[in-house]
Amino acid sequence: MRIVPYDPVADFTPIALAGQAPLVLIVANNRPEQTLAEIVAAAKKDPNAWSFATAQLGAPGHIAAVAFNQLNGLNLPIIVYRGTAPAVNDVAGGHVPAMIEAILALLPMVRAGSVRAIAVTSAKRSALAPEIPTMAEVGLPALNFGAWWGMWGPPGLPADLTQTINGWVNEAVGALAAEGRLATLGIEPAQESPQAFAQFIATDVERSAKLLKAANFQPE
Repeated sequence: MRIVPYDPVADFTPIALAGQAPLVLIVANNRPEQTLAEIVAAAKKDPNAWSFATAQLGAPGHIAAVAFNQLNGLNLPIIVYRGTAPAVNDVAGGHVPAMIEAILALLPMVRAGSVRAIAVTSAKRSALAPEIPTMAEVGLPALNFGAWWGMWGPPGLPADLTQTINGWVNEAVGALAAEGRLATLGIEPAQESPQAFAQFIATDVERSAKLLKAANFQPE
């Protein structure tokens, strides 16, 4: 949709960032390339043989695929699916060479040997799959993206109420982390202030907007 009846930043009050999780780049098993360098070289040599699957336009995986193209001087097609399952199934079937998506969603296929994991898009390795290197380790540190979860309120939410709810969310996140329930999902807990969450959103929106504008992305 090109026009929405609200501003996704100005019409909400940031309350709390709850957690973040890395994405992971996977490739189809019918591709011989084993490393990021080999993938980039192959895509530059024969770009018509390469494309990305993505579960949703504007989602972290789509933004990361756009960034992958720009960081490597590529313009590989990004094929949009109706959800993660059909997208990763086409990668597993060898119909689409690559995909970047949340590690929790793709790890079962990686562990089953249906697809190959190349790297995670986080600054450090994921506790959920410590055997998978980071993008920095394989030579592309700028590809640092992740899925994240937060809480917002209506516009104009009083500052004292915002701070109180922030404290509740941080306490709940801390308890879940202590119990190990976030680690099993590959989520790194976050316990930030409302102000820090607002800055996080602003930075994320600015980066995504620049990437999409450079790619001439037009929302449907």
